[in-house]
Amino acid sequence: MANEPQAAANSAANIVRIDREKHKNIKVKRNPDVPQATKLHLSSVVAREFPQAATNFPVVFIKDSNSGRFLAVCLFGFEESENLFFENGKWAATYVPMNIGRYPFAIDVAENADKKAVVYPCLDQSSSLVNEEEGNALFDAEGKETEYLQNMSKYLGDLFQSEMITQQFIRTVADMELVQAMDFGLELASGEKRSVTGIYTVNQEKMQSLEDDKLLQLHKKGYLGPIYSMLTSLGQVNRMVRLRNKTDGSKINRLQLQLK
Repeated sequence: MANEPQAAANSAANIVRIDREKHKNIKVKRNPDVPQATKLHLSSVVAREFPQAATNFPVVFIKDSNSGRFLAVCLFGFEESENLFFENGKWAATYVPMNIGRYPFAIDVAENADKKAVVYPCLDQSSSLVNEEEGNALFDAEGKETEYLQNMSKYLGDLFQSEMITQQFIRTVADMELVQAMDFGLELASGEKRSVTGIYTVNQEKMQSLEDDKLLQLHKKGYLGPIYSMLTSLGQVNRMVRLRNKTDGSKINRLQLQLK
């Protein structure tokens, strides 16, 4: 299963920091059908989203092939470019992950003189949502940021902070050796068998036998909620099978979660 950083790299060249002069006439249309996610089979998700995301999608870890770090994602499909949560060209889930909802905005981070991270709002210039005719203006007639841009800048800042918290959550879980590899074993209606690999979850048996001091640490850090959301979210894989079998794709007769 391809990781998200590889997919995101394809459009990075079109992302630029928002500039008061260069983008004074720019407007951004909003589309609740989130067409930018049509071909996404996964999306990054932050820990604060796990409870809501878990009511729609499986929430799992994948490993960044470049850094070797674990990343938290929600799954939309069993293979690349497959998003089962679109029906008739519209987003059919009840929740939109923050990383998708931010589009066509993006984040650039740099250090200031005090070595503190500063978040700069960016824009994907290639997006069809970015234009000069209709939508929400970024700047008013006097060149000041509109309320819309101010709200989006806060949204992006909150997303960045949530990503930092999520990275710490993942490091803690990994350091406690609670990460467990998992495959989806698929048996297709044709009789063909496939395996979706490169997925990780939390080891439930190790969680149950965790030392009291480590369990207390997870509790105090607020990590137990995200962990249990991840575990319960695995039931959404069955929903994905039902959605897959409504499409023209290869029908799935049986799915088995194979813990490693």
